[in-house]
Amino acid sequence: MHETVDDIRDKLEHDIRLADDLRSELEHELEWREEEIALFKNQLENIDESKREIYRKGLIQLLYSHWEGFTKTAFLLYIGYVNGLNITCGEASYMLAATSLDGAFKRYEDPNAKDKNFPKEESHLHRIFRRRTLLENLENITSEKLNIPDSVIDTKSNLKYKVLSKLCYSCGLQKDLFKDIEDKINKLVNMRNAYAHGASSKGVDEETLNDLYDKVKMAEGRLIIRLSDCLRDRKYLKMSIIRTKHLVLRRWNEADAADLYKYAKDPEVGPAAGWPPHGSVEDSRNIIRLVLNGPESYAICKKEDGRVIGAIALMLNSDSRLAEGEDACELGYWMGKPFWGQGLVTEASEALLRRAFTELGMQRVWCGYYEGNEKSKRVQEKLGFRHEKTLREVDVPLLKEVRTEHVSLLSREAWLQKNM
Repeated sequence: MHETVDDIRDKLEHDIRLADDLRSELEHELEWREEEIALFKNQLENIDESKREIYRKGLIQLLYSHWEGFTKTAFLLYIGYVNGLNITCGEASYMLAATSLDGAFKRYEDPNAKDKNFPKEESHLHRIFRRRTLLENLENITSEKLNIPDSVIDTKSNLKYKVLSKLCYSCGLQKDLFKDIEDKINKLVNMRNAYAHGASSKGVDEETLNDLYDKVKMAEGRLIIRLSDCLRDRKYLKMSIIRTKHLVLRRWNEADAADLYKYAKDPEVGPAAGWPPHGSVEDSRNIIRLVLNGPESYAICKKEDGRVIGAIALMLNSDSRLAEGEDACELGYWMGKPFWGQGLVTEASEALLRRAFTELGMQRVWCGYYEGNEKSKRVQEKLGFRHEKTLREVDVPLLKEVRTEHVSLLSREAWLQKNM
């Protein structure tokens, strides 16, 4: 049974409800912890001023206890929600699938697993045997239900920045999510350890306590937002959903064929980008199956009705004519004519560039436009791309033409300076 556009919209709305549920649980978890800390902080005014620095030592330990406890609970709640979605490892993001299948990979990596047809000393052949066995069973492995074990969420009872980064990485979040407060996180842990282990008897001044309290509160709020966003935007899947002010960028579905044809049949749309107008809804359906199936290929949809109005993609590795290397990709896009001049291509591109530079580890994004396509040129200029080179006599095989192409580049460094 094929999905309809309404089915897709219902799933998106379900994701939002699920994310709201997770966020509500996390906020409730944080609320009682903050009330407890506030109760003890409020007692400071009743403590003799000469002993307040000593009292604050205890507050530092309490603050750390709640910071570690909340962080662990938040990640456990998140993976509980993800496990409850009953998706397969083949559907899940590579990071979550690898985390879930840790035990399976260990079995296939076991150096004691050997091919009985060869002597024990043929280590190279035994390694090939284990790899072959893994490939033979890959379909069964990826069809297993995603089940991330609770043991993955290990704070080490010492939640320094490095440990926190590992937790973020294992759960599919940006590993440097808390980089801006790395020193404060480590300071809190170090102070707690010094007091707990008796390595320091020095008291804590009011400014230090308040600063660490504010940074922990900020970090906890950020964690709530990012985990609920991961659920809402399906970042647990290989291809997530990206939401902007006016748009939703999501995976293509064959149910989108009619909407795709509506705009892709326009002779002013495709040829400007180097491809011929679509001839029928079935033609569009085949394009969805065979062309718009890349790992970072998105349908651009209006947020209010979920209907497709354009396409955007990051073309990786061999799929790109312009980009070379694992840390580079090419941006491509087009928009249906009724939506030209509304800034929607720029809005969609900004969101995908953010994903490229903050989630996919890209250092360079290339983009090109053919001579005369002033609309595309203006979009690239707004995004911060800078002209890199002009290519003459470029083959455009789908149109059987030769054109001039202008190629632009946006580096991660330049993007950060403009956006962060």
